[in-house]
Amino acid sequence: MRASLQQLIDSESLAAHVVLAGAMPQEAVRKELREASMFVLPSVVTRTGDRDGIPVALMEAMALGVPVVSTYVSGIPELIEHGVSGQLAQPASPVELAACMRTTLALSEQERQRQCAAARRTVEEGFDISKEAARLLGAVTARTA
Repeated sequence: MRASLQQLIDSESLAAHVVLAGAMPQEAVRKELREASMFVLPSVVTRTGDRDGIPVALMEAMALGVPVVSTYVSGIPELIEHGVSGQLAQPASPVELAACMRTTLALSEQERQRQCAAARRTVEEGFDISKEAARLLGAVTARTA
């Protein structure tokens, strides 16, 4: 869809504001995230029922302390608590998504830091690979004992 998206960006005179960067090295992505005002991932459920689970991209943004905005799709509400660790909109609602983005941009520095800290805690406590591996090992060990 890159060509059609670029055509839409151009026809709406948004090229100064919207860039389709394509694939980037991990360090470049990390740099962009650190400089971002927020990370927005408007997940949807497709006509065939496909959907994101818990997107790693959201976890990465949260771990880096970037305010996040996403949608109430699949496991995303397990990751983001609306108003606590980010903002959530209904899927396929650009008006609601824009309102969440405005809310995020309007946060005081203190509230922004509080939400980012809560988001990072969520990732560290619930999605740490070492903790998950230990929990899995404990479950397997318990079943074989």
